[in-house]
Amino acid sequence: DLKGILRNSLRASLYRVYLNYTMESRNSVGATEMKTALMQDVVEASLCYTHAVELLRVLIRLSIVISVTLGKNPKAWWILLLMPTLMACWIRCRGQSYLAACDAEGDCQLCVDKFIEMTCVCFDFVSEYSQRPQMNEYFNEELQKATRTGRIPKQQIEINNKYFPKWLGPVFVALYIATSTKHVLEGKLSVGSFLATINILRSIAGNFSDLYKILMELNVLIGPLRNLTNLLNMPIEVPRLKKASDENRETTRRARLRLGHTPNGAVAEDAIPLQLVNVGLTFSSGLRLFKDVSLTVPQGSMIAIMQARNVKARATLLKLLGQIIFPTDGQVFVPTHLRVLHVSYQPQMLMTGMWLNLTLGMQDAPHERVHAILADLGMRKTLKLLENKESMEDDDLSWLGNVSATEFALIHLARGFIKSAEVTLFSRPLAHFNTPEARRPVLAMIEELVANRGVRLPAEGRHRRRPRTCFFTPETDVEADHADYIWTIEADHSISVRVGKRRRLMPLPLEKSPHRD
Repeated sequence: DLKGILRNSLRASLYRVYLNYTMESRNSVGATEMKTALMQDVVEASLCYTHAVELLRVLIRLSIVISVTLGKNPKAWWILLLMPTLMACWIRCRGQSYLAACDAEGDCQLCVDKFIEMTCVCFDFVSEYSQRPQMNEYFNEELQKATRTGRIPKQQIEINNKYFPKWLGPVFVALYIATSTKHVLEGKLSVGSFLATINILRSIAGNFSDLYKILMELNVLIGPLRNLTNLLNMPIEVPRLKKASDENRETTRRARLRLGHTPNGAVAEDAIPLQLVNVGLTFSSGLRLFKDVSLTVPQGSMIAIMQARNVKARATLLKLLGQIIFPTDGQVFVPTHLRVLHVSYQPQMLMTGMWLNLTLGMQDAPHERVHAILADLGMRKTLKLLENKESMEDDDLSWLGNVSATEFALIHLARGFIKSAEVTLFSRPLAHFNTPEARRPVLAMIEELVANRGVRLPAEGRHRRRPRTCFFTPETDVEADHADYIWTIEADHSISVRVGKRRRLMPLPLEKSPHRD
């Protein structure tokens, strides 16, 4: 199953590259386009190999037949040369127009697919605004447009191309008969050679017809192959990640050498702070959010991130700390032995079972601990659903229709608390709840994450666990005051620091980069 192996290999390669796309690459490639590439373009591109093998077979057969023909009748060279010449000219003239028609049809089909995806994603919006009849009309217009500008022009070219090789053979046989009959009558060419040449010309015409068909099919595959080549060569973030990882590893190594060992002989890794070293961020549009920001945060701190009026940069700062995006200047240093988890504001769920969504990356988490976290967050509906054994199955999706929006947000947050990474970044974790009473359990759990070095973990083992550092973006100043430190993004792109109620250590000013020790 060579075609199947090629398809699987191409799909696995493209999917792996997509997972490593930069944010700019992901924004430029929609879900519909990627799905079309994985499910359709890959199938068509996998045919290139088999078509190339078939093309080689026809060429070898043609070369043998032509050499035999020239050996028997050297005077037939001109007709053997004229036939491929005309075919090459035809392919050159019609190939580009056919390729353009195939691209146009593909673009129209992609527009229809995007429209369908948009309707599925935004169905509630369409229904609430009573736009079902209008959407139906828009969809019919998209279909008619795809037919007019895509499918019909392509079919017209295909019909014309289909008849070309069929008349090519008879025309050249007739041309040979018209030019060689007098040689037979004059005795310059035997009747046997004359008839044999006619049969060979018919065979050559059949081979050229096969060759033409293969070349036109390969021409159709240029579009999918070009699209796959483009997607496989989109910018990826692996070089950025490697650069950041190398810098952090070197900084961690220097910090370990500087701190030395604790009295019991262990490396004092828990004393290595998190640092922003001359960090600057400027977007391609020229917008600058940060410039020469240098801060030090001891591990085991709880940091609230606020912003001045008319400043919107908290989510971007969290992404910088979580190394989802990278600074244009300076370094965001997180010791390499620490796990970093960024919990976005928008609840996200996999199309799979509830248990896998709750314990993503930690499927072996103890059930008692998971249930305790859910109970502390007041997730009674989720606990009730987990009593059903089907909810524990990875392929059960029935729970998705039985959970409220608030419960979705709590599941999204609970997943982060279950993981309890050494560095956790929560983007507006309290925004989904309207009252202080509803926000209180989430805020208390953030405090427990830092104070107990993990949520719902045994208190007696706290000293053996690594410190937990938590960054979060609160909704009010009162909520921010629960933190050890409060960072405020000012209008001049700097970050000011003040102490919150949970202060344990004053933030130390960063005088120089650890790279310069």
